Amino acid sequence: MSCTCDTARLVLPSYLDGELAARSRQELEDHFAECPLCSFEAEKSGEWLFNLRNSIQVHNTPPCFLESLEKNLIESLSRIRRARRDFLLQASIWAVIMAIVGSAVIFLADFL
Repeated sequence: MSCTCDTARLVLPSYLDGELAARSRQELEDHFAECPLCSFEAEKSGEWLFNLRNSIQVHNTPPCFLESLEKNLIESLSRIRRARRDFLLQASIWAVIMAIVGSAVIFLADFL
């Protein structure tokens, strides 16, 4: 079975990552030998991937980073919970006030 350009484009990422079986890899390389366009695409994609992998920088975080992050997340969660609780309390108070006012209006309407 010969490899087509469509197949070559489809399996190129696996080829570049070294994930193709030996037979599939050989068929693809045979196709590259016959097809300058696919060969060029594979070469440029390989260069791009190489440059991308080499451009990744690893930064060491300070030892206290995780503790600080956890502390900040807990404080933020606590503030969110307080704000939610305060909102629900205010909404409940307004609901009670509106119920009292509504009841008063209905009650007074009977006298008018």
